[in-house]
Amino acid sequence: MEGNQKENFKQMMVTVCEQYKRGKPSLSLMRLWWHGLSFYDMQTVNTSIEKWIFESEYMPTVSDIVKLCRQAKEQQRHRIDNKELKLLGVKKKDKAAKEEF
Repeated sequence: MEGNQKENFKQMMVTVCEQYKRGKPSLSLMRLWWHGLSFYDMQTVNTSIEKWIFESEYMPTVSDIVKLCRQAKEQQRHRIDNKELKLLGVKKKDKAAKEEF
């Protein structure tokens, strides 16, 4: 995330805290979350938080959302790898055979 997205991030944190009836998040809590999630783009963070909200009745921790962001990035990387293989005309089993050497 980038510095100019802090206001959007703040609103997202307020919404998450409201969802779990936690009241307004403190400045120190928002700084902690920002620090933990700033390595990810805003879309990945938003998607991960939405996924958590729809799947859990408990307030997430920074660690919970970081794990979901990592999973999302890993899935994205695999989709890109598969696209590149298709463009190169390499089939999955061909790739596996090449990796054996």
